[in-house]
Amino acid sequence: MKKQVLKVLSVLMSACSLFCVAGCGPKDVNKDGEVVLRFSTWDGGEALVQMTDLVNKFNAEHEGQMEVKLEYVPDQYATKMLSQINSKTAPDIMQIGDEDVVRFAKKGYFEPLEPLIDKDPSFSTDIFYENILNVGRVDDTLYTLPAGFTDVAVYYNKDMFDEAGVAYPDGSWTWQEFVETAKKLNKKENGKLVQWGASTFGGWIRLMLPLLDAFGGSVQSPDGESFVGYMDSEGTIEAMTYYRSWFYGEENICPTPQDQNQFYGMDLFQTEKVAMYVHGIWFLDTYKNTPGLNFATAKLPSGENGDSNTQAWGGYGIYSRSKHKQEAYTFLKYVAGEEGIRAQASHHMPAIKSAAEQLGWNTDEHYKGFLDGIEYVKPHPDLANYFFVSTGLRALQPVVDKLLQPNDFDLKKDLEEAAKAAEDYLDREKSKERV
Repeated sequence: MKKQVLKVLSVLMSACSLFCVAGCGPKDVNKDGEVVLRFSTWDGGEALVQMTDLVNKFNAEHEGQMEVKLEYVPDQYATKMLSQINSKTAPDIMQIGDEDVVRFAKKGYFEPLEPLIDKDPSFSTDIFYENILNVGRVDDTLYTLPAGFTDVAVYYNKDMFDEAGVAYPDGSWTWQEFVETAKKLNKKENGKLVQWGASTFGGWIRLMLPLLDAFGGSVQSPDGESFVGYMDSEGTIEAMTYYRSWFYGEENICPTPQDQNQFYGMDLFQTEKVAMYVHGIWFLDTYKNTPGLNFATAKLPSGENGDSNTQAWGGYGIYSRSKHKQEAYTFLKYVAGEEGIRAQASHHMPAIKSAAEQLGWNTDEHYKGFLDGIEYVKPHPDLANYFFVSTGLRALQPVVDKLLQPNDFDLKKDLEEAAKAAEDYLDREKSKERV
């Protein structure tokens, strides 16, 4: 009797398990027989609205074949994707940031794209800027297509330049000429600065990289294996010393954090407290819609090593365990292709070369600085060392934060210590990975 009861229970449990697999997890096919694809993104706000419209349009065009379900993950995105990967429940198509693309590719989480692209005569990667596309190329294999990016440019207030009798920048300037221009745009009342020539990258190391490069400095070796001799090099020390002088030295062209606190978080370029602003494209639409703000953009200044720029990048990849890779590729080339990129152009630069002309950007002075800078974008540290955030950045950030504070400190000593600490962190990360 006992054996019969156990047998019945076993059958019931098996039935429940089958029901749960079929009914509780993500479904591969919906009630209309369409293949269901899951697509994750961290983009919120207006970008999420645009993406939702784009997904709805794709679904309408592929009715009866496939349906894409958009999954919005607003925080801890990479951590949550890794958790789903570990449980083999990750979305078919994932948005990915530039800090994670190499890690995801090397660990086999993304499907190589060239075998899919090579069989598709309707699509070519030649449409993309090569240096932007190559962020998703790891060990000569393409794993992602770019969603969008921004390089860095100089926003400048034309009215403030006119008032000071200063010529507009034409993109042929150096960092020293940038500083001299900014000094002419400073304005004092009763001996106190009330208008500054520039606001720059603050403590954001990624945006600081072109300045380091201009002085022959860097944050790590080209292969990402060393920090000593790079993070603490003479070029890095010289560039950071120069940068600090913009706040506290004789240059004094930028508002300090203490100055900015007086304005309670206001955008100092938008409110015309600074004449130039060095940043990405994210603010451009806001500035264009600000009444009375007369501005344009210029390419970043160059250094002794020539022109240099950096970027913030996002891309899309196909989960290597997706059961529907061909369908996922169909959506991928749509969302990263010309129609998808144009639909998302209000919050980042399009990675497709023809898009700027189609959008009218190539004749618009608001976009000139960004378009002129694209060809000079160089690989950022995370592409050579996917532990950079937890090694180099972790060690260097406290030193960069000190640059923005009034207290004197030994920059050379701090950078030497940071470089050694970064190498220790890297050794630990590699040891953990080998376990």
